[in-house]
Amino acid sequence: GNAYPLKSSLISLGILLLNFPVAALALYSANYIISTSVVIVENNSSLEVTDLILTERDLSYTFPTVGPAQKVTESFHFKYEGSVNYRLTLNGSIKKGVMFGYVTSGMGENAILIIDKDGTIETK
Repeated sequence: GNAYPLKSSLISLGILLLNFPVAALALYSANYIISTSVVIVENNSSLEVTDLILTERDLSYTFPTVGPAQKVTESFHFKYEGSVNYRLTLNGSIKKGVMFGYVTSGMGENAILIIDKDGTIETK
């Protein structure tokens, strides 16, 4: 009648062991969210922005085409520390510049690339 409660002990052990993968998933998710960099391209001109590429060291990240009077938001996970540059085509001419002056690996950043009506480019 007073046998060792095997069933309740196994249930308790299962609950305790389930905490490890749940905690690992929570840590991974938090790290993923923190390391996300958001880039917003706001095209206030009457021209289409094509071939927008963000580059860091030897990696390139493509951005979709941004039409006239359109705003596009994309998220990236940069691998290295350092600057991130952009290159785009606007009305057949190639424009280059710095999107992020310095990105720390594992930490997300936010940047806005604004193309004015006259075709000038500003980053914030």
